[in-house]
Amino acid sequence: MPPETDRLPGAEIRARIESIGIELPAARLTTDALLAECEQAESIDLTWLTGVEERRVCGEGDNSRTLAVAAARNCLARSSWEAEDLDWLIFCGITSYVEGLEYQFEPQLSAEVAAAIGAHRARTFDVGNACAGMLTGVSILEDAIRRGTIRRGMVVSGEWITHLAHNARANVDRITHPEIASLTVGDSGAAAIIEHCAPTQGIQSSVFVTLAKYSDLCIGRGYPHGPGAFMLTDAAELHRIALLDALSVMKEALSQAGIPYSELGHVVAHQTSARAIRAGDRIWQNVVGIRERKFRENLARVGNTSTTSHFLALDRLLSTGEIRRGESVLLLAFASGLVIGAQVFRVDELADAYARTD
Repeated sequence: MPPETDRLPGAEIRARIESIGIELPAARLTTDALLAECEQAESIDLTWLTGVEERRVCGEGDNSRTLAVAAARNCLARSSWEAEDLDWLIFCGITSYVEGLEYQFEPQLSAEVAAAIGAHRARTFDVGNACAGMLTGVSILEDAIRRGTIRRGMVVSGEWITHLAHNARANVDRITHPEIASLTVGDSGAAAIIEHCAPTQGIQSSVFVTLAKYSDLCIGRGYPHGPGAFMLTDAAELHRIALLDALSVMKEALSQAGIPYSELGHVVAHQTSARAIRAGDRIWQNVVGIRERKFRENLARVGNTSTTSHFLALDRLLSTGEIRRGESVLLLAFASGLVIGAQVFRVDELADAYARTD
């Protein structure tokens, strides 16, 4: 933490995303190949249903820790800051699997990532909020920066979740099966540095709500017959509830940001399925009366990557120039719990950094 004399006047600053880093395992698994391993899923067209054509999967030597460390290093390589400049480092993943799908509780992965990248001055802690984990971490850093407690920090996640698909293979026999969502997941790592900025830049609003009465719509547990976990989801009901309640969360986030939907450039929702994202886009268009598609997809090559999905999507959209400097982006989180969150930010030097690497 900076010394007392170095504290920033929180009322005069905001927080922004300074850099993004990602890590994808080398191994790929196509949806067709995955379904070929499923004993009862011959009639399921999962690509049509979800838009997922393939996903990355951990190979030998890959795990939650290695993915997180690699993403953090990639983030620093794109940043103007060194690891020693980080005040806080927050690990926000669901999975903490290391060698042999052994779930590690201690030491916390935030401490191990910080040690691996040389962030020896950073205060470290782990935060868990299902698939909203990384955006929750961003919100925590934003609050600390605006209060003047810190100048900058990193959120990082490494998700080794394809064991869900492995453990679901023998059970899924129809598109309504409660483990069907497990066949969409992919492994990945992501990191982002959040730093202080001028009031006109950066994150303009952050709104989260928890609807605990729907907590049973998506539940993960340890797999009783082997390593890893399994997940049970009422996908249709979760989709219906999430879309309905997301409307009020998005409206509140845009209102706090002072940005009308007509001026919003992009919506990057949690990447669950292409059909769900397109349905959300149509519903929102009907609500605001603007026939312009703003919801972006990033599922085809990576699948549903849990906490990292927003940052993998941002990385691709910035790399291709689809998100440009001066545009406003709304990040929309859906997570078990049920958690719905929306963060609105203006793209500034982050877009310039991607343009310089083209």
